[in-house]
Amino acid sequence: MTKARNSLSAFIGADWSVSWAQVGFTGPSLAVPAADDKLIGILGALATYYAANTTQQVTALSLTGPAAKAQRDALEAAAQAVTDSKRNQRTKKEERDAAEAALTEKINASRRELQTVLKPTDPRWIDFIDEVPADLRRPEKPEGLSVAAKPEGGYAVDWTDAVRADRYRVFKQVVGENTEPVLVETVDESEAEFASVPPGKIVKLQVIAVNAAGESAPSEAVELKAA
Repeated sequence: MTKARNSLSAFIGADWSVSWAQVGFTGPSLAVPAADDKLIGILGALATYYAANTTQQVTALSLTGPAAKAQRDALEAAAQAVTDSKRNQRTKKEERDAAEAALTEKINASRRELQTVLKPTDPRWIDFIDEVPADLRRPEKPEGLSVAAKPEGGYAVDWTDAVRADRYRVFKQVVGENTEPVLVETVDESEAEFASVPPGKIVKLQVIAVNAAGESAPSEAVELKAA
């Protein structure tokens, strides 16, 4: 489009005028626009203009009516594909949200029904949910703590869900600096992230599960060392 504009300036003028409107540049500038709809409009106008002014075409540079039309059609198809994809994404999200809401309601209904037949201390609750409502025991110790470097930098820490855990406290200890583990954050899920490790240092990580009854024993420690 830029090449076409520069080429046609020899016939229409180097500055914008109403004559440029026939090529799709509606003014007051000859800058190539960024919006898809305006690009499509200019390419369509170029195709029409070149068809009516064949002597101004430059075949060696693909500045021809058919070339402009082909690019217009390709851009229009791509823009429509983006629109369709966004519409489809919205539809899928709405379907997902509706399915999630329906499932949540079914789970809640099942729990309400279970409350009529199971006592809050009945261990059979574990067959349906991950806790006994009136279980006053502390959570089990988190197991399977592992660390993996992330491609974009930092580290991902993961562990197995602990029985009766409501949340987790993540601790770190910089060897040679901290005399004991320091609380870094509290998370609801069995995973956490670390941005970096101090150069030349070793960091030990541990996790403690927590519920209303108290804390679990600390997990086994894993070590991180700066590359």
